[in-house]
Amino acid sequence: MYDGLMIMDYFDDCIIGVVKGIDNEDKVCYSFQQVIAKLMREDEMTEEDALEHFYYNMMSQGGRVAKTSTMNKSFRNSFKKYRGQGR
Repeated sequence: MYDGLMIMDYFDDCIIGVVKGIDNEDKVCYSFQQVIAKLMREDEMTEEDALEHFYYNMMSQGGRVAKTSTMNKSFRNSFKKYRGQGR
C-alpha cells in the first residue's frame, strides 16, 4: 500500500493515509496524537518526554519524518503549544 514511500518503523498503526507534500510528492501522513500516545504507552515516557523525543529525534533536521512524511493538522497546533506560541 505504501510501496516506494518512506515510513517510520514501528508506527504503522499511526498512519492516517497518504497526502501530497509541498513538493508535490506523495508522503505518508501520521496522526500526531497516536504517535505521542504510542511513545508514552510502549516506551513508558511521560508526555513531556514523548514530545521532546518526537520533536528532537523525529522532526529535527536529521529526522526522517521531517523530510519524508507529514503529520495531520493538529500537529501544527500542538507544535505551536509546545513551543509556547499557541493557546
